Amino acid sequence: SSGINAEYGPLDYFWSVFTDVNQPAIIRQSAVMYLTSFTNRAVCVSRTDYKRITLVISSWCHGYIDRNENIKCSHAPFFAASQALFYLFSYRHKDIFSSADWKGFLAQVDLHRIVFCKLNPLRHCNPHILRMFNKLTSMYEIVT
Repeated sequence: SSGINAEYGPLDYFWSVFTDVNQPAIIRQSAVMYLTSFTNRAVCVSRTDYKRITLVISSWCHGYIDRNENIKCSHAPFFAASQALFYLFSYRHKDIFSSADWKGFLAQVDLHRIVFCKLNPLRHCNPHILRMFNKLTSMYEIVT
């Protein structure tokens, strides 16, 4: 997978750990959650980097769905990436909706496809992140 290419270099490292299929699932999950936690909370992560990271993670999720939706396995990395995406959206939603191109950006992310795929990532999501994500998607009337 392509890198994050963020201004803050360690984010690329966490992405490379997450996308390394030779890493144990728990390490991959931890890497993507650290990446998103840092992205959400660090003031050094710009809106541009936030949007780039969101697009890279959503693209990875779509590729995973394309390749694995009908395969029986744990899908732990997909569930971690989906939760990371929902967390990014929930925590920094103002960065999306305060920009003029928010509809185009959300069309690129295509949350609807991820939420409603056969793998049902919401079933595996942290309850707090799920509540925030549901509240915001309802408020903004997206992912219906």
